[in-house]
Amino acid sequence: MDRSALTIISPAGRSRRLAHPAPADIISSMQKVGSPFPALSEASRAVLVDLLVHGPQSRADLARRSGLSPASLTRMIRTFVETGTVSESEAASTQRMGRPSQPMDVNVDLAHLIGIKLSADQFDTVSTDLRAKALTQSVVPIPDSRPDAVIAAMADHISAATAADPQAD
Repeated sequence: MDRSALTIISPAGRSRRLAHPAPADIISSMQKVGSPFPALSEASRAVLVDLLVHGPQSRADLARRSGLSPASLTRMIRTFVETGTVSESEAASTQRMGRPSQPMDVNVDLAHLIGIKLSADQFDTVSTDLRAKALTQSVVPIPDSRPDAVIAAMADHISAATAADPQAD
């Protein structure tokens, strides 16, 4: 198995293999095979960040906080709901009068992130949801400090962690 290559797999199952990838190649390939995070407008990004940081909020609250018109926010939220990025939250509305509002929240399990800290004799990994809640943590000793051996060990560990993740596609 060639450890210096990278295979990028889209949520739809399409894959592309890169030998000795450069960062620009990786980004370009993710855009070609599909990514769960398409380019977002500044307003869309601001609404998602607001939901990630502050938790579930009603559409009216999101419109007020973002400065968007209710119609613009509704169109944006509709797109987010259709893609599974945002959903109606289970959180109860605190509104007392009028039509009850349903808080919206980010689907924090849409993707899980993996972080790696590399030390001289080990690497630590953590997987998180989109709100940075730690889901798994591990410490892996490095028996061979040659760069290709370290990369191979990290790739094997990440492959195993990804295969064990119930949210992985």
